[in-house]
Amino acid sequence: MSGREKIILLAGGKGSRIQQGDSPPKPLTLIGDQPIIGHIIDGFARQGFADFIVALGHFKGAMRAYFSTQQTPRKIEPVDTGEGTDTGGRVFRLKHMLENERFILAYSDAVWDVNLFDLLEIHRRQNRIATVVAVQPRLAYGLLGLKDSQVTSMIEKPVLEDIWVSAGIFVVEPEIFDHLTGDDTSWELDTLPLLAAQNELTVYKHRGFWQSMDTLKDAEMLNDIWENGDAAWLYTSKQGLR
Repeated sequence: MSGREKIILLAGGKGSRIQQGDSPPKPLTLIGDQPIIGHIIDGFARQGFADFIVALGHFKGAMRAYFSTQQTPRKIEPVDTGEGTDTGGRVFRLKHMLENERFILAYSDAVWDVNLFDLLEIHRRQNRIATVVAVQPRLAYGLLGLKDSQVTSMIEKPVLEDIWVSAGIFVVEPEIFDHLTGDDTSWELDTLPLLAAQNELTVYKHRGFWQSMDTLKDAEMLNDIWENGDAAWLYTSKQGLR
């Protein structure tokens, strides 16, 4: 089974929390011998998706240079969506390339083992404009249970099981363009809250592997995982439909 949906990768941000000096832009930060955006594209391709549009902005020269060196049967089209354009605005600028069809939108700073066909099936069943993949975050610190001045328990970096956050992966219907108004539209601050208020945003709860690369510490952790041969994102989650 192959995926017909186009994949839109947002790769135009500054990445200021990880960008230092002459270091590469965040999507080109290496995990092993390949940039994280390469791992993300491979993850989609392993599940049969082969048509990619990469929304560029900041560091577009470096991004174009990287893709110009890639020999691949996949269709990968880097598109300049403007340096100052917000996330929803980048999607808005790609309207003419999406042929009035459903697409998958993803950030270029996280690796995961999401079963994309499970995700698409849930999206079709819910019949809404968009579906967001949600994950349970892991606290970066040790969690203390307290009673007065006593520590009653200590759990190191627990998964926050009652909290769900956006994984930065979305299935989106073409009706989304009725909710995007131009370059200043923020996907996170404008579009998603509006869809939620209109009951047009549904969720796919992913309990498998997901890890973002927001900081240099995250990059080091992902490289440690890679070097130890534990890269769960090389495989597709076997979880059932949610």
